[in-house]
Amino acid sequence: MLANLWYPNASDANHYQPLLYQMVKQGIIAPNFTLGLTQTGGNLGLSGVIPDIPHSDKWITTPMPAYSNDPRNDIAYGYYEIYVESIDFYESRYTRIKYPYRNYMVVDSGTSANIFPDPIANAINEIWDPQPNPFDGSMPCNVSEFIRVPQLGVTIGNYTIWHDPQTLISRYSNGQCAPAIFGSGTGVEESPIILGTPFLMNVIAVFDIGNQVMRLASTNPSQV
Repeated sequence: MLANLWYPNASDANHYQPLLYQMVKQGIIAPNFTLGLTQTGGNLGLSGVIPDIPHSDKWITTPMPAYSNDPRNDIAYGYYEIYVESIDFYESRYTRIKYPYRNYMVVDSGTSANIFPDPIANAINEIWDPQPNPFDGSMPCNVSEFIRVPQLGVTIGNYTIWHDPQTLISRYSNGQCAPAIFGSGTGVEESPIILGTPFLMNVIAVFDIGNQVMRLASTNPSQV
């Protein structure tokens, strides 16, 4: 997670206080921060400062309770999570698929992919044309090189935030690129469902930890 901004580990009476909470406790900042990530970097705003990134005038507000993971190993990291009503995408130009989700997803700037249940992730990744290389998973790095790309949206508070398709491609240090949508797996290896940097590159996200809500505005050019 960026700059150690997660919720404290409330399961431990002597738990470590992350940087953000130490700053709030000392009265240095108000109990909120803002992330504005882009495809080339990002901005962090404290005490209500909104990064200077073009965004929609429409803001949605949604509850943001703490999420603690992996109780099997007695580890409880305090992640942020929000309620997602559905995952939406276009299977073709005119065919919109809406997967009702109606559950919470972790929002994590330290995860470089959106991690969805396997059937949803597979259905989205099947849209890429050409398909990723079956041997190493690599694919072209620019959406202009594709015949067809996913049009992905996440519906929160009865409002769908659409992703710029370019944000659905991850570029690795070796220069190769691959889809930024992963499946969560199953069984003991199953991952939490996560909205990672592909989602955060399409929004201004205000983490209001004082009121335990998140405010979101789209930065996708098609919605600004």
